[in-house]
Amino acid sequence: MCGKPLDTRRMPLTEGCQSPAIAVLRSSDQNRITQLLVGQRRLAPGVLPNLTAFAQRRLHGGPSLRPVDSLAPEALLPRLRGTFGRDYDYVDSTPSTQLLLEPGAPEGAVVAAGEQTAGRGRLGRRWFAPAGTSLLFSVQLFPQITSARLPELTGVAARACAEAIAAMTGLVAEVKHPNDVLVDGRKVAGILAEAREGRVVLGIGINVNVAGPDLPTDVDRPATSLLVETGRETDRAELLVEMLDRLEQRYEEWQGAVER
Repeated sequence: MCGKPLDTRRMPLTEGCQSPAIAVLRSSDQNRITQLLVGQRRLAPGVLPNLTAFAQRRLHGGPSLRPVDSLAPEALLPRLRGTFGRDYDYVDSTPSTQLLLEPGAPEGAVVAAGEQTAGRGRLGRRWFAPAGTSLLFSVQLFPQITSARLPELTGVAARACAEAIAAMTGLVAEVKHPNDVLVDGRKVAGILAEAREGRVVLGIGINVNVAGPDLPTDVDRPATSLLVETGRETDRAELLVEMLDRLEQRYEEWQGAVER
């Protein structure tokens, strides 16, 4: 067969044999097959398919579809639509992505991480996220506005985040001033904007594929995740692409409105 996928619609039932060949697949083949299936076509609206009971098991703390959910540059860069994220780096683990963007990095530069060991939000609150389950990244910005208006940028990013979540999952997300994004009153994302050395480092954390038992309970507001709300895993790379596209648009609109 030369490595080509079988097309059962074109295969005669008898071609040199009395009965059709049947392929027997082992459970160990499932992740590999999932990766191939997802890699061959674009999935909309960005939620990974519920192949067998994978998403249900992940929802309750079981294994996930991690092989098709990569934030590596080679998985992300070809999907980008704008300029944000063209300068991109990914690390498996870091205390905080806020510390990884150098002052000389260009506007729109992005650093993402699979895990933050000392992630924090507003007022120094910790950001809890098991490794490989959340979208954790920082963006470098150089807004040409007065320092008095810089706090507005948190709201700009929060609105972009809510729009990206809605576009990817169909969930109704709302912004809770000043920096939280909620779904049905529960926190699904947070924004942290830090001004330093003539720039703003914008940190964003979204609970994506966090199972219910892994969500924090010792927090000021009940937490949720896209997995809990939809019952399905979401492709973090596709969500990051959508988020950067929305953020770039809202950022440009905001700066344009300020200039007028």
